[in-house]
Amino acid sequence: MDRAINNLVSVAASDMESVAFEKLISKIHEEVNTWEFYHRNVFIAYFTSGLSLDKLSKDIGIGRSSLYNSIKKYREVIKEMFMEDAEDYYNGDYEYIKK
Repeated sequence: MDRAINNLVSVAASDMESVAFEKLISKIHEEVNTWEFYHRNVFIAYFTSGLSLDKLSKDIGIGRSSLYNSIKKYREVIKEMFMEDAEDYYNGDYEYIKK
């Protein structure tokens, strides 16, 4: 899953690929936005800040093990919900990614 998420960061060249990319990212954003304030903000902080778990845990005042367990849980949720769409994206089966 980590490889899939990291590969999603590169923006697609073709229109069809770009549209599929935007759909997939939009679906992930919509899901994350339904989460409670704490969970949403921890997820966003970790995946957008580029900070290590140690640095982030110090910055936001959450124990490292608690933060690690939360991040692990969030990844599993995203993986469970969007792995099929991510696989379709990487296989070039863009038409299977529905909004």
